[in-house]
Amino acid sequence: MHAHTYESVRWFSFPSRRFPARLTAGLAALALSAFAQDSAPIRGQWIIDGIGIPDQIELTLHRNFGGHGSSTNSSSFRVDSLKGLSQAQMASPAGSTVQFSIARDAGTLVCEGYFKQGNGAGTFTFSPDANFAAEMRKLGYEVLKPDMFFSMAAHDVSLAYVRELRSLNIRPASADDLISMRIHGVSVEFIKDLQSLGYGNLPADELVTMRIHGVTTDFIRELKSLGYDHPSADQLVTMRIHGVTPDYIHRLQARGMKNLSIDQMVSLRIHGIVD
Repeated sequence: MHAHTYESVRWFSFPSRRFPARLTAGLAALALSAFAQDSAPIRGQWIIDGIGIPDQIELTLHRNFGGHGSSTNSSSFRVDSLKGLSQAQMASPAGSTVQFSIARDAGTLVCEGYFKQGNGAGTFTFSPDANFAAEMRKLGYEVLKPDMFFSMAAHDVSLAYVRELRSLNIRPASADDLISMRIHGVSVEFIKDLQSLGYGNLPADELVTMRIHGVTTDFIRELKSLGYDHPSADQLVTMRIHGVTPDYIHRLQARGMKNLSIDQMVSLRIHGIVD
């Protein structure tokens, strides 16, 4: 399980009215100064392991918060997104000192450390991107603390991802929702496929729950071929939780139990009927 620790920030809004130019400039300078003070680099440790997929690795980022706990984030990355790191350095049998960076919309990770035979570890520094804050605010999200920038960079919550969600009429309420969607693989392609099957405008939490419990579009199509045309998102999740698979439905039908409702099949599965 990956733990995330976020800090909240309070923002003040002003009534809609005209301010003298000198005051407006002062407010802008104050905002930039506040961002600069809050944008001190975030530091921690990194570990890279191979995941058995060509050109991909798993990057784990760990941070301590003194006496306030710690956080660990793990995500898969393409090797070519690690700028300044070569395959030869990673595979070095004798070991190699390395320095590389990962640039994301939310900010940049600069890493240094050591690699040997495909595995590496070291320290990182993360610097948030001020432009990301401004663009996210335009998209309806309040300017975020650097800790949130860090998590959004670690899980690649990009501006393109947020804009594509909006184009599909998916508007997660918070940055936390966006991070959760990326962690659990709620891709734009997955949403488009769901919408093509009649599941439009699902909220972020339902999309995440579907991914967590393995509700795939192939599963939905198989159910449709068995006569279950449009189960609700809750029904789909319940079926996956209790193991009501297409194969189980086939076994029920072979026993003469046809045209059962989804609730009936779930109940039979819970009670071990036709295992």
